Amino acid sequence: MRRIISRIAAVVSACLLMLGIVVAGPGSAQATVTPPPDVDWAELYLPMFNPTGCLDVPSGSKSSGTALQIFHCHGYAANGAPQRWSFSPMFTGGYEIWNPNTLLCITPTGSGSRVEERFCGAFAGQDWNLVDDPRAPGARFQLVNVTFPNMCLVAGSASNNATVRMTTCSQANNDMWALG
Repeated sequence: MRRIISRIAAVVSACLLMLGIVVAGPGSAQATVTPPPDVDWAELYLPMFNPTGCLDVPSGSKSSGTALQIFHCHGYAANGAPQRWSFSPMFTGGYEIWNPNTLLCITPTGSGSRVEERFCGAFAGQDWNLVDDPRAPGARFQLVNVTFPNMCLVAGSASNNATVRMTTCSQANNDMWALG
């Protein structure tokens, strides 16, 4: 009896797997990272480009229009509020990413241009998909803009105070992020 149940389970599993492959179709599979639901915030850092550099609001500015930067990670320290990011699910399937200290969202100003913090919900381009790096699933991801497909959040350099901008996604080390 156990053999029959095992065979039935194997056949059902194979059918479901094939159905999934047929439904997805070629080239449409794209794993998406989901921020952990049990945390209020996380640091965003560049594990392959600058593992000690995090997305940062300079001096913790609460001014809309402040350009974001890369700065040495200290989000878990008492003065780490500028590096704490929360993820709110959007109807697009993406996330609005905002700083709990400033209550402002990551906002692109245009292709190749700097990325700023601005009032949430007031500007285009504030929805981001966290797209898994196929070379290391679960380890790192790209922040792909929902409004501007194929455009990613990218660090200008690995040094402190480096600019952050939105450019064409390339799977380079400076556009691969991780949650810390």
